[in-house]
Amino acid sequence: MPGAKFISHDVDTYKLTINDGGSVSFVAGDGLTPATTGTFNFFGNLNVVGSTTTIETSELSITDKTITVNKDETGAGVSTGPDGTNTAGLIIERGSYPDAKLLYDEDLDWYDSRLGGTTSITGAFAFKDNNNETIGIFTNFVGTFDQDLVLLGEGTKTVSVTGTTSYERQVFTYQGDVIEPNVNNLDRLSDPIDPDIIPNVQALKDYVRAYNTYNFTDTIESADTTVSVADSEETSSPSLALVTVDGTEVARFYQTSIDLLQLKIDSDTLTSLDINGNVKIGGNGTGSVEFTTDALFPVTATDPTAPTDGVKLYGKAEGDGGTGLFFVNQSETQDELISRNKALLYSIIF
Repeated sequence: MPGAKFISHDVDTYKLTINDGGSVSFVAGDGLTPATTGTFNFFGNLNVVGSTTTIETSELSITDKTITVNKDETGAGVSTGPDGTNTAGLIIERGSYPDAKLLYDEDLDWYDSRLGGTTSITGAFAFKDNNNETIGIFTNFVGTFDQDLVLLGEGTKTVSVTGTTSYERQVFTYQGDVIEPNVNNLDRLSDPIDPDIIPNVQALKDYVRAYNTYNFTDTIESADTTVSVADSEETSSPSLALVTVDGTEVARFYQTSIDLLQLKIDSDTLTSLDINGNVKIGGNGTGSVEFTTDALFPVTATDPTAPTDGVKLYGKAEGDGGTGLFFVNQSETQDELISRNKALLYSIIF
């Protein structure tokens, strides 16, 4: 069974010298086939001086709480390295893919929101590859001071969602190219998918457009059916609300009058929009036109023309009939309706 050998040299310095370019090997095993399970213990400090230190192990365990890179830096920040950059950090080889780097980059500037976001601070951590392209960081939490996440940019720098597909449609529900309406909400628009989502500019533009469309637009339109308004303060014409159904104008609403199909309501007067047109009032089916108050026939100075069909009643200065209510029929017979008293008198006389 192998034993143990202890060598002690009672000296202050022990130096092993070999030829320039040579090598020294500490081998566990028989010296011909190096063993992989042996252990070499170094007690005390270990200083390795040279341009390259390579450790070929499958797992590296370090008890130290911190690791220092770029040791003995004497410049202001990280000095320019062999790759021409002012960076220091860790490099992860990725085979045929570009290496991944966690670097502290002295060429980056940022703004501390605790200082009002106006003071530039030099140096920041960056995740990059060998092509100096930034690499994404995936995490489920980013902690900031005072529980706030502050995103700041210098000059024209912005927070962007570039690369996403129709980001605004992840904020609002759309109906075609506009935000879906909902007349039950105060803004007449559908609720956002999540009220805490940060919208992009396109979502904001679409919201403003849809809000105006469903609340303040001059025109509400569905195919060829529209309701539009125009105010006299914006046009040289009287204020107007216009209703068009299936491409046909059916109503105009003014301040004191309404044009409805072929009728005009002006204050308390109903007339026809057709020149010399009639105003027709009728009951439905066997129903009749019922007057619940007096019917007034204003006095006219001239007799109306005879109708082509039916009878016209009109008021005129009282004649021999004693009523002032006249008629003219399609036969052009024109006369005054006689009162009861006049009828009795004429019956006595004649």
